[in-house]
Amino acid sequence: MGFHEVAPYLYLSPSRAPSSIHGFWVNKDAWAKLSPDLQAIVEYVTRLEPQMNLTEKALEDHDALSKYLDYGTEVSPLPKQIEEEFLRVAEEYFDEKSAADPFYAEVIESQRDFKAICELQNIR
Repeated sequence: MGFHEVAPYLYLSPSRAPSSIHGFWVNKDAWAKLSPDLQAIVEYVTRLEPQMNLTEKALEDHDALSKYLDYGTEVSPLPKQIEEEFLRVAEEYFDEKSAADPFYAEVIESQRDFKAICELQNIR
């Protein structure tokens, strides 16, 4: 898209998105018609797809980042002060949404619990 031609800096941060969304929808009637072995295959493949996609995207991102660097773009981590403020505002937003929606609150609590597990293991 030519961003490297208009922006001399590229800041990277894993805090922008802890994961990608991978949804799979199945018609219940069609699902019920599948034999248990075919259901198992579909479940296996749909669980494997996000891992395969993450690997593919990481490699594509590496190739793109190499092109930015070759062009002369200065690539750096997002400054901590900006990242911390971004995360603070995001947490406020999640709290507001959670207060208004019990299901949203349940999802956020689950994500925060998983984040705590990752932080204990120094996984980012």
